[in-house]
Amino acid sequence: MDLRQIELLSAILETGSFSKAGESLRISQPAVSKAVFQLERELGLKLFERRPGRSAPTPEAQMLYQASRQVTVGLSELRRFAVDLKQNRGGHVSVAAFPAVSVFVLPSILAKFQMARDNARVSFATMHSREVYDAVATGRADIGLTVMDVDDNRVEKIERFAIPQLCILPIGHRLAKHAAIKAADLAGEPLISLSQDFTARSQFEAAIQVDKPRLQVVAETNHSNGVCAMVAAGAGCAMIDAISAQGWIGRVEIRPLYPPIQTQEFLIQPKDRPISQLASLLAVEITSSFRAFLTASMQHSPS
Repeated sequence: MDLRQIELLSAILETGSFSKAGESLRISQPAVSKAVFQLERELGLKLFERRPGRSAPTPEAQMLYQASRQVTVGLSELRRFAVDLKQNRGGHVSVAAFPAVSVFVLPSILAKFQMARDNARVSFATMHSREVYDAVATGRADIGLTVMDVDDNRVEKIERFAIPQLCILPIGHRLAKHAAIKAADLAGEPLISLSQDFTARSQFEAAIQVDKPRLQVVAETNHSNGVCAMVAAGAGCAMIDAISAQGWIGRVEIRPLYPPIQTQEFLIQPKDRPISQLASLLAVEITSSFRAFLTASMQHSPS
């Protein structure tokens, strides 16, 4: 039996007659009778008792109909799913992102995106930037957010964002009276820093070489939240990205750096593998949300 024959048998048993089945399928009653006759011949089964004025389904037809229900329901669901895909209401999209963005910014973007598409499913994984490249390249993620500028011919960078770096201080710290913090201001201050292998740290160290202040790193960690938590506990000062700082407003003092220091963030996708319409729409949504966030952070310096 093919799908058309299953639909025909279902229509006859659900409407109760050949003529009504023909109407629902938009074919003539003679065409229905001919198709039933052909189906009976192919199956070697008598499916209907022909009587004057009506045809009654045989027990075999009833059992065949019940067995075919799973197919017809599945086909109906498949058609609805295809419509959802076409209209970008369904499907699945996955994102890989470095820790700071996956904690403070990405969840709200994904929540808004999913709530606008009831049948869509979103997922995101937190990983270090090098792993983000691998996840996107191998298909474990549709798109990715990373702070590493890596030459990887398996992926392409579709957007670039400049993320401001800020200085965070314990509440009530003596430097909080400054509108902006210079590298020289941090001379002799205990500093909490990201690990040596982080791009943000190397960029900060390169940027302050002009002043060459005597910096005293007392603690290192591989997560920006750890940096902020130690500053909030009073262990020292730190330079952190504007995204991470958002989650600590009110728990630390936040000041811009002068001169400004920025790090780069990249939105990436596979180079030789197309992504879904849903993933493309999410990439647009992420880009728009990040642009708005960065514009706001430039206009309103945290305090």
